[in-house]
Amino acid sequence: PENGKLWVSFQADPSVATIDEIGSDAGVDSLLNLIRTCDTENERLALFELATNPGSNGGYFTAAQTQNIMHVCASSELDAYDMCKRLAFAMASPDDCQYILSVNLTPDQAISLYCSIGPAAWR
Repeated sequence: PENGKLWVSFQADPSVATIDEIGSDAGVDSLLNLIRTCDTENERLALFELATNPGSNGGYFTAAQTQNIMHVCASSELDAYDMCKRLAFAMASPDDCQYILSVNLTPDQAISLYCSIGPAAWR
């Protein structure tokens, strides 16, 4: 426009994370140790949310790393559905995401999650 501002929203097709974007096993192990040593559920939940915030860490998790995170956080206030919903955005590939959903959610839960967050998480 000649006057004012033009706001553009760019949307790219989902893609698989590069090897440089995937968290190292040692880094994830350190995260898991931090989560295990938390004194309260609130501390555990805060670390889980920080680690799975797509904007904060800039990294992604493999299916094995994600399953380990879910196992360690299983006693937290988040159930499997909520953890999968949060972790879906941090998965390294669509195959990893589908695997995690298939082993942790019922088919109805997986469909509900897909409808809730859409295909954006299925990078």
